[in-house]
Amino acid sequence: MSIIGFHHFQLDAADVERTRRFYEALGGHMVQMMERPGGWKGYHIALCEGTVIEVQPPRLPGQCGGADGWDHIALEVDDCAAACAAIEAAGGRVEKYPTANRLGERPIYNAVAYGVDGEKLEVIQLL
Repeated sequence: MSIIGFHHFQLDAADVERTRRFYEALGGHMVQMMERPGGWKGYHIALCEGTVIEVQPPRLPGQCGGADGWDHIALEVDDCAAACAAIEAAGGRVEKYPTANRLGERPIYNAVAYGVDGEKLEVIQLL
């Protein structure tokens, strides 16, 4: 077996429509809607080429925002400060504004924020 690339990251959302709008406001676009009996609805949202999140209702109550084991989604951006402004404008919350850092030997700016369902986001600007 070989891992050949990233497929998607599944995100439980308390309000699927609100979460879809949040990621669309950040520049993503819906590529697929999923429906199941009983009114269940979810979406695949492309954030950029090769990076898709699957937004769906939580399987169990109270499992949004990383409660079932994941920590964060990391997004590479061209302007870390502008990404923070877009997150806030779309209804998210920035916890740590852009800070100079390193990714291995590469200098970066990174920031930490939270989406509308409490999901943790890191935005990284490579320098």
